[in-house]
Amino acid sequence: MLVSAPCLTDNGGGCVRDVCRRMPPRAYPACCGMWGRSRHLRPWRPWAVSIRSRACTYVLVFALMGVLVPSVSAQALRDVPLPPDLAGAALDAAGDDDLATARRLANRASDGALLDKLVRWRWLTAPGSHPPFAALQEFLQKNPDWPRRRTLVRKAENTLPAWWKPDERVAWYNAHPPRTARAKVDRLLELAELGASEQLAGDLRTLWRTQPLRAYEEQRLQERLGELIARADEVARMTNMMDARAFDVADRAAERLGGAYPKLVTARRKLAQRAAGVDAAIRALPESLRGRPGLLYDRAWWRLRAGDLDGTVELLDQLEDEPKPERWWRIRHWVARDLMEDGRTAKAYEIAANHGLSEGIGFAEGEWLAGWLALTRMDRPEDAFEHFVRLHDGVSTPISRARGAYWAGRAAETLGRADTARGWYAVAGQHWTTYYGQLARGRLGSTVVPPHALSDARALQADAPDDPDLAEAARLLARHGQDRLADSFLYTLAARAEQPGQARAVADLAWSLDRPQVALWLGRQARGDGQVLADILFPRHPLLTERKHTALLHAIGRQESGFDPQARSRVGARGLLQLMPATAERTARSAGLPVSTTALTDDPAYNATLGALHIDDLIARFDGSRLLAIAAYNAGAARIEEWIDRFGDPRRESVDVVNWIEQIPFGETRNYVQRVIEGYNVYRQDLGDEPHLPGRLARADTG
Repeated sequence: MLVSAPCLTDNGGGCVRDVCRRMPPRAYPACCGMWGRSRHLRPWRPWAVSIRSRACTYVLVFALMGVLVPSVSAQALRDVPLPPDLAGAALDAAGDDDLATARRLANRASDGALLDKLVRWRWLTAPGSHPPFAALQEFLQKNPDWPRRRTLVRKAENTLPAWWKPDERVAWYNAHPPRTARAKVDRLLELAELGASEQLAGDLRTLWRTQPLRAYEEQRLQERLGELIARADEVARMTNMMDARAFDVADRAAERLGGAYPKLVTARRKLAQRAAGVDAAIRALPESLRGRPGLLYDRAWWRLRAGDLDGTVELLDQLEDEPKPERWWRIRHWVARDLMEDGRTAKAYEIAANHGLSEGIGFAEGEWLAGWLALTRMDRPEDAFEHFVRLHDGVSTPISRARGAYWAGRAAETLGRADTARGWYAVAGQHWTTYYGQLARGRLGSTVVPPHALSDARALQADAPDDPDLAEAARLLARHGQDRLADSFLYTLAARAEQPGQARAVADLAWSLDRPQVALWLGRQARGDGQVLADILFPRHPLLTERKHTALLHAIGRQESGFDPQARSRVGARGLLQLMPATAERTARSAGLPVSTTALTDDPAYNATLGALHIDDLIARFDGSRLLAIAAYNAGAARIEEWIDRFGDPRRESVDVVNWIEQIPFGETRNYVQRVIEGYNVYRQDLGDEPHLPGRLARADTG
């Protein structure tokens, strides 16, 4: 007599597969594999418990008796209720490393071969999956344009066939540059086997100096290639690892170097971790190590965070040769702005101007700040002009080029060179989608935003997507609730859109799938490449259109979330207009609306309503000043009151509003205000209203 027992599948949400898979293949109940951890399957489990309990119990017992009962398993499979969304369940199963279940479900769905390929892609790229090398290699070869290629390569590196010869492994790495440290080490060792000494030496030097390897990986390289690692390479490794805060790796390098180097690592570790005993650790160093730039850098951060401005300046003055000036710019920028506010303009200028960079963000910020100080604080317009021209010529993004050109025009105007000034304003004004471009057009007396710019852009016809399979994959994923996976395909399509018509097609697709943030990203990328797709760059959102302050709400939503209703910031702001839960609760209670934190992301209309009420409150608080309301939306109203005390009240005619914005101490808020203003003006033009320059935005009654 058989004694019925609960089905093994009921314990923990899946078959005890270690038991089931010991059975002969035909005895393994097909239903068992159907009930994984999928969110699509979970609600349907109770409906099938009785069927599965009986089927699996009897199959297991008969299997243990050596009796094969394929008919029972087949009947169980036919009787098990299927989830309503087979495709979604298949994708979830693939993400749970259950390819067999995923493909069975996919075969029952109506989405065809594309779903089967998506299931395999999902399985291959899932964080917890462990696919074999052959599956990864085949997919990489057959689908070179599919997203998450780096993930596929990284997984393949960890499963390269052990029987491959050195030339085969090197050929793989040449076709697929290694991603992981393990693969980079493996490539070097295989090159050594092939005797590729010239290529090997340079690649080893780069890897040893820059890669934070594990101890056993270091040992492998030292045992086989130690004679190629010079002492200078070891010193560089120790220094770079300390800079990267990989102190355990730096410790090993210091031990190999010997001498006082371990004490240097100890001192820098204490400084970086703000630990006790810093002064003693520094005193323990010999004089030859106390002036090393990395140690000075850590000491400068320590002093700056402690509010010791003069002490930080003292350390900056000790720098003679900065091997990594890009790292030092953050300190220089902070110190220069503090000195500027402290009235020590000459020293601020010196620190900003001596940035030592020729490209990058630090270069752009350093040239601009030095030029602005020379122009507005030091009465040195000629020096300012040179800084601004150098800025314009050394950058590539529209925002930075417009910034350099606008301020070059301002400096030329101060020098009395009217024609030169107009020329630079014209250069800046070409970038009318940017804050500084709009300022320049205002100086020329032109319309801030070209008439019909957005309506003309909307006339552009969409081409077919660059890759129809990728587009259909995005549609299928979005249709089955896999939004984040759909984004991977949309971003891949966006990156491949080289022609305006292709960009239009991808943007339209993103909006149709309710992924507006991808369309906006595409618009920004296109602008960086010299294509202004105005209506993609400044789209209208249906939930923000029929409201008070329509243009301002669009500009804020565009900058805050990219119109992503599910967006969450690192500090906790949520939804379309990125409201903090406490702000949303206060606003909702004041307006007599229900309070719901989850609705901030689940209900975009609720978020838009509270955001509109909040911006209206801020405008009223600052006497109609949209400029101050914009800044307060980002930094908080209390900080705006503080900045008014420090830099003056931009609502007064005597205050230069453009310079007031430039003095905002938070780089994030400074950038935020400028980006919202540029968007506000474009949206006002598109809505048939007159754009407003900062001076008018700062004061009440802006219309």
